[in-house]
Amino acid sequence: MRVVIVALLLLPRQPSIAPVGMGEGQFMLDTVTPIPLGATTPEAAFVVQVTVTDADLDPVSLEVEVTLAAGAYTGVPNFVSPLQPGGVISLTVGPGDFGWMWRWRAVDSNGDASPWSEFGGNPSTACDVFINGPALPGSSKGPTKGHCGLTGFEVVFGLGIVALWRRRRRTLN
Repeated sequence: MRVVIVALLLLPRQPSIAPVGMGEGQFMLDTVTPIPLGATTPEAAFVVQVTVTDADLDPVSLEVEVTLAAGAYTGVPNFVSPLQPGGVISLTVGPGDFGWMWRWRAVDSNGDASPWSEFGGNPSTACDVFINGPALPGSSKGPTKGHCGLTGFEVVFGLGIVALWRRRRRTLN
């Protein structure tokens, strides 16, 4: 009689390595025409593209957080792509008409995330893109006037002037 002893060697799971992204860009909806930093797009949205790799070859998703220019990031993504193999990941972002800044990170299927990376290399409160899109079907929205040169300070200052004008008008009546 022959006895066979089988030993299982259970090794602890090796820590996963966070994915890495590079080569980010913002594009028109055709995904080919680049939108220069601080430029206006006449479309209702724009496309974020990032080349993502994962050393563990885990599937990855692209997370994008978009906020008003001169606003503050929250750390919560507004747009998330489905998991997919590494490479160029495109994600359509349509936050609405106004000046926006955005940042991205890559997250693999194990939940390991790259650090957030702000687009453009411009000041963290500067506008990356201004959306001046067409009205949606069934909407009465007219074209928005504006550009990335309008900062959050100018918006707040302008709103303050309007509030003071209204208050003064009420006291005169």
